[in-house]
Amino acid sequence: AKSCNNPFITIGEHCVFFGTFNLNQEDSKDFCNSLNGRLLQIDSAQQFRDLTDYINNSNIPLGSYWIDGSDDVEEGRWLYSNGKKEGQLPYQDVDLNCIGIGPEEYYYMTDRNCNDSRFPLCLELEPPKVPNSLTTEHCDGLGTLTNSTGILYSPGWPGTYSSDTNCYWEINLPDADYIRISFVSFDTEEYHDILEIREQITNDVGDILGTYNGRNKVFPDILSKHPRVLLEFHSDYSEQYDGFELHWRSEQANTSCVEEYSSTDGQIFSPGFPKDYFPNLDCQYIITTDEDKILRLTTSFFDTESDDDYLQVYDGGDSSAPLLMNLSGIQHNVPVISSNGNQLFITFNTDNDFSVGGFDMSWTSEKACPVPFITVGSMCLRFLFGDFTFGQATVSCVSEGGTLATIRSAEQLRDFFLYVNQLGIADADYWLGGSDVQSEGIWLWQDGTIIPMGTPFWGTLGSNAQTQVPTGGTQDNCLALMSVMYFFFSDRDCTNQYKAVCMYQKQS
Repeated sequence: AKSCNNPFITIGEHCVFFGTFNLNQEDSKDFCNSLNGRLLQIDSAQQFRDLTDYINNSNIPLGSYWIDGSDDVEEGRWLYSNGKKEGQLPYQDVDLNCIGIGPEEYYYMTDRNCNDSRFPLCLELEPPKVPNSLTTEHCDGLGTLTNSTGILYSPGWPGTYSSDTNCYWEINLPDADYIRISFVSFDTEEYHDILEIREQITNDVGDILGTYNGRNKVFPDILSKHPRVLLEFHSDYSEQYDGFELHWRSEQANTSCVEEYSSTDGQIFSPGFPKDYFPNLDCQYIITTDEDKILRLTTSFFDTESDDDYLQVYDGGDSSAPLLMNLSGIQHNVPVISSNGNQLFITFNTDNDFSVGGFDMSWTSEKACPVPFITVGSMCLRFLFGDFTFGQATVSCVSEGGTLATIRSAEQLRDFFLYVNQLGIADADYWLGGSDVQSEGIWLWQDGTIIPMGTPFWGTLGSNAQTQVPTGGTQDNCLALMSVMYFFFSDRDCTNQYKAVCMYQKQS
């Protein structure tokens, strides 16, 4: 198990501390920082499951918590404090810009007013690494830095910088196409002690890349498109703090990227990922698997300059094949793409302007679904659009060569939700192959295996989600996905009439 320092406790693979007094989100960040931590980021379904299991099975008081993340920079663009993108939240409002969790939402993430009072939920930070070298200070003068990589510290680091400081550095790398600057730590007096970074086009002309100040801030990387960067740091007479640690490195443009893959699974990234991609890219990727298999392409992250930088996926070996997907801009919850054959062709093109995070995709290979079933994520499904009772739906699926569908993971539930929305069939209700007919309250799939209970599978009732289903008692004994409940599980009367989702079980 992971070893955690007091007061943090081990939950799954993370060290977590539950605060016990109410703060707004900004003060919660400061509180976590004081413990050598930060507000918790929830990065995966497994981490979310570990957290909710711990809360439900421990003696901690039920409460509402702040976790890391907000869209206060740009409405609808949810970011962690370190600039990493967060998934899209279900509700959005210009006054609800911070992420909270709590029992009232069964600990699903939701947007909340940043000034609300909640408990901080902190994640312990790893111990800081001891730097290998310290760059010479150049204050009241100009220091020129010519190494292809390096570390730059504020004067006095790791102690506090001095008052009335004026420091100038120039990073000059004539052989570099770009210079990347990464913020490792940053802590200055807000509005008064300021670091300005600009790319120096000529001796007299420069474009400001950013102006930075504030307490315990985390900023995204800077990518200069010129080989000279000027940094200026000024402090006033009043408060002084720890300052900053920056890393820089030279990067070369790789505008032509043509890759061919023949493995059954793998991963592709935009050039430079997780850093910003380069301008003027013309990338092509060909993925080929075994002839009797199809490819499933999953998008974990996608963020490009809207319209001008775009990715296209074709259902074959070149751009003459049918277009399956065209992506540009910020994309959340991208549907899993399945090929009809054993090849996918992917292109990625960028202009010479704005660059951001790019993309992270992975592919797997699977046996093709038999007709008339279709691939939805990892499942072979067939949708029957008649009106069926639960018993009629069961018989109809068997006649199609399958069974009523089972959904056993959060990923499968997400794939179903994205698919029905993509195809415009999200206004219907569907039977799944589960019930508690044999023993009230014991929910089983039709093969006798146990249906997962609680978050994140079962839906909630009421305008404020006060009650989590199942709540139907002996009357509602069959499992359905209801559009009014956003396709979370719901217990329903088995004699109701809904559509049916059939599943073909792939042979391993």
